[in-house]
Amino acid sequence: EVLTYSKALFISNEFNLYFYYTNAALSKSISKKYSGNYVETITDELLAFSDWICLCTPTDYHYYYLKLLFNLKNKFILCEKPISYNVQEIDDLNSLYQNTTSTVYVNYFRRFQPSYISFKNKYSKLFKLNTLKECSIDYCRGFINNASHAFDLLEYLFDNTVDLKNGCVSKKEYDAFKNDPTVSLTAEWGNSKIIVNGHTQPFNPFFQMNLLFDSFSVDFLNSGNDIFIFNTMNKTIPVFHQKECLKNYMQNIVSFFRDTKIVNENSNFVSSLNLNKKLIYYISR
Repeated sequence: EVLTYSKALFISNEFNLYFYYTNAALSKSISKKYSGNYVETITDELLAFSDWICLCTPTDYHYYYLKLLFNLKNKFILCEKPISYNVQEIDDLNSLYQNTTSTVYVNYFRRFQPSYISFKNKYSKLFKLNTLKECSIDYCRGFINNASHAFDLLEYLFDNTVDLKNGCVSKKEYDAFKNDPTVSLTAEWGNSKIIVNGHTQPFNPFFQMNLLFDSFSVDFLNSGNDIFIFNTMNKTIPVFHQKECLKNYMQNIVSFFRDTKIVNENSNFVSSLNLNKKLIYYISR
């Protein structure tokens, strides 16, 4: 499986790689393993020289480095989510992004997988022609960190922003992140009911989502590695089943960006900033 940026970039055989990590011994080991260059100190010169930056730092460092990279006009930045836990930082980045030549993509990785792109192309019209009655989301390890995957997937599939109304938080527990509780809530999105179930430790990474329409349902199971569509009258035999949707998912991300024309307005950075800001609001009420 290809589950890391390092391996994905290495096996693409199209990049000269430079690795920096605060653990110098690990950074040297990874550099050697993937035939890259060990970076002892990050400098403006090195960042300006780089065409691609994979920003995989803890969330608290994203704001600092994104501002720096925007100023250096780096061509392409792939940033881990969430972007920030701070609304003012999000607003600042939104303003700065309007005046930079950099292009940022945020790694909500499902939207960049060939299987999900194919699934959307085949069924998005069906979703728009039918009324979503209910959406249930099960996740663990932080509302902003991991429930955000479900909301981003909804926005991707429906080509519509998710704005929750009449939200009621039933549980909030800080288990995995000091700035991001695992939250359970119910809310409304248009005419749809949204049910979010946050599972606290000792759960391993866990994600699934169910979309219920009048005559059919869509299930994203095993972290979204399996997609099912069932007729609501027969939940035993799926009318559609896509397997291994996330196989080698990091390799697919690198391939997507390598093959996609890098144009600022085509990125998902602004929509991710807006989603990030709304999620902070939901958990702060």
